[in-house]
Amino acid sequence: MRKVVPLFQAALVLLMGCAGCEKDPVTPKVEEKGWRALPLQVTDRKVQCIAVHPDHPATLYVGLFDGLYKSTDGGSNWHSITTGLNSRDIKSVEIVADNPQRLYCGSTGFGISRSDDGGESWTNLKGEVANTLVNDIHLVNQRDETIWLATATGIYRKGGGEEKWTNTFLNSRLIHAVTSLPGNPATLLAGLLYTGFARTTDAGARWYYANSGVEASGTYYDSPVQFAYIGADSGLICAVTVNGDFYTSQDAGQSWKYAYGAQGQGRGVAVVTHPRLRDRLYLANTTSVFRSTDRGATWSKMSLEMPAGVAITALQVANGDPGVVYIGTEEHGLYSYTERH
Repeated sequence: MRKVVPLFQAALVLLMGCAGCEKDPVTPKVEEKGWRALPLQVTDRKVQCIAVHPDHPATLYVGLFDGLYKSTDGGSNWHSITTGLNSRDIKSVEIVADNPQRLYCGSTGFGISRSDDGGESWTNLKGEVANTLVNDIHLVNQRDETIWLATATGIYRKGGGEEKWTNTFLNSRLIHAVTSLPGNPATLLAGLLYTGFARTTDAGARWYYANSGVEASGTYYDSPVQFAYIGADSGLICAVTVNGDFYTSQDAGQSWKYAYGAQGQGRGVAVVTHPRLRDRLYLANTTSVFRSTDRGATWSKMSLEMPAGVAITALQVANGDPGVVYIGTEEHGLYSYTERH
């Protein structure tokens, strides 16, 4: 009888443990499998921009040096959507979040075009921007579609219902990017070739340089090529520059702090915030992609299965659980990276 008691106690412990397991099942993990090539047969043409549908993350738009393509199944199948476009050199694509069937695309030499059917047909918008290069498109007010353009000849604005474009910043050098502060559409930031950061607080009536804290060489300042906003309140602004450096601002873009740089690893390409996980950032230069899960405090390289010798030219992130990161390249097409939970 003395030997039975310990056995009974052990069995009781095991039964209690199993009951606990039923209440707290283990969540399965998604293993990161690294980068994989998508079957977009354009390996001889540069991918210049990527846009993802805000509600249907499997719907992608990819602008090339020679064409515009759409996929509705996460990149497994593609078709050309250039009907009505005057230029096939697509530099930027912007989706209207409140009406995702409406898109704008910017091109080289033929300005900006609009589609109202998900990109299947396009109308070229005439006027002051008809013959310029459009690097970046920014929609401030989704309802009336106030549009800002970063171009080769200045920073243009057109309000909803307005016919004409207004050049708010006459500049002899290229404008890389333009963005407005969330909740404050009158305050905008822009990236200028060789002259760094510019800022306005009155919707473009007056612009001034905002290069405090930015690296300079003589009179030339490192120029931002893309902006992003960090955190649930979007209170922290960040930018990636031509030199591949990462800057942050805590005072609405008045001054900047150098936060990270992958020196010697290529030109800066893009910085993107995860659509849902607002503390998560992705940074790309021409040779590598980096990820931060702590608002840019630390970074890790996303190098798993990264093909050797590719030149990265575009970066975008699709919403989802897990999310999917997309990169475009110079001559090797498009790649995707499915993240872990």
